[in-house]
Amino acid sequence: GNNKKRKISSGRSLHRMQRSHLASGAWSLSREQGNKLLASRFRGDCLYLCDWPGCVHIQEKRNYMLFRGFFNNFKKSRVWRAISDANRNRIDINCAFCSCKETWDLHSAFCLRRGFGFHDDGEPVVRAYVCENGHVSGAWTDLPIYS
Repeated sequence: GNNKKRKISSGRSLHRMQRSHLASGAWSLSREQGNKLLASRFRGDCLYLCDWPGCVHIQEKRNYMLFRGFFNNFKKSRVWRAISDANRNRIDINCAFCSCKETWDLHSAFCLRRGFGFHDDGEPVVRAYVCENGHVSGAWTDLPIYS
């Protein structure tokens, strides 16, 4: 299935959804799922994702399946080098985990695997954001069943 969040020009609606349930209880983390998310040149990085997908939010236009995770040794990762060298794609969305006030859009920075595709309205099927501490949050989207 696909997952994503609502029209995320700003990403704020996704951010609100993610803020609302930061995990209680034990996390089940998978590096294999993290690898599936990243573009091939970043697969050496250690991205661990929680149970995939996390929770589902049903919105008017589509369903958003949220996920979260983190990079191990983020400051030594290729993803960090790519986003910090370019110093672009930084947006004013707070990290869902820590006090960082900015995150990077991994989709816009071309860090996500190509092939997830886009919806008819141009919204990417997968979005993910990372803060400078390596915390990742994002969503897959698919169209609601009744559409």
